[in-house]
Amino acid sequence: THCETVADDWHARFSCIGRRYVYRIINRRAPLTLAKDRAWQVMYNLMMEKKVAEFTVNSLKDMRNKYDDAYIKFKASLMDSDFVVYDEGEVVRRTGSYKNGKPAGTWKVFDYQSKLLYQYTIPLNNEQVLVNHYKPDGELELQEYWDGFPYTDGSKNVKKVIFWQKNPGQEPRYLFVSKEGFTVFDKDKTVIYDESTPDNVIQTRWNPDTKEMEAVIWKNGKAEPYRYCEDDGMINIITVEGVRTTYRWKNCEKIIVED
Repeated sequence: THCETVADDWHARFSCIGRRYVYRIINRRAPLTLAKDRAWQVMYNLMMEKKVAEFTVNSLKDMRNKYDDAYIKFKASLMDSDFVVYDEGEVVRRTGSYKNGKPAGTWKVFDYQSKLLYQYTIPLNNEQVLVNHYKPDGELELQEYWDGFPYTDGSKNVKKVIFWQKNPGQEPRYLFVSKEGFTVFDKDKTVIYDESTPDNVIQTRWNPDTKEMEAVIWKNGKAEPYRYCEDDGMINIITVEGVRTTYRWKNCEKIIVED
């Protein structure tokens, strides 16, 4: 340390010609002890910003902003932080967080009107991931249980419970059941269709005689034949010898759609 004698009218603020500051940053997760209140603790890896730039493909580098879902989640996974994804109308479309480089906590997916579509509950341990699907009015429609993060390599859907459905026969997921829900799939417990099955539940099954899928609808504990149109609403485009034809399925029939 260098010290000098100064005049009596010297002022520490107005007379000095320079200053030097030392900022202490400690980059670790463990709480500070000896350095508590004497340093700034940063828990995420400060080098991750550089790694993000190094690892991100060029197509994402050109879109590095708050609208880019892939880049935002990639960055959050490296820095163990929360993330928010907006659309170009400044509407929040996705929120979530990462811990130890993996999805954690609660993830939410919203539509363009900010209505909740899906909510993922992701535990830090190896317990199953719960996915709630919601109707436009906010009521619970479907629950799914997954081993692993849904729709990723190695993940498995282990259970589904439906709470609300509509349009019987056209969309098999959408048919009213009960407030308690109805388990339509459970890998550890086979669903038994019997007199306790709720009304209006559609069951699809393979008919070995016709070698086709058939459907029945449960009413008053009994299964009745049901015309099942799984492809209704779907559009197929077929090109034969350079001629393209567009079909739309409606009421179990294939109808030509004019281009």
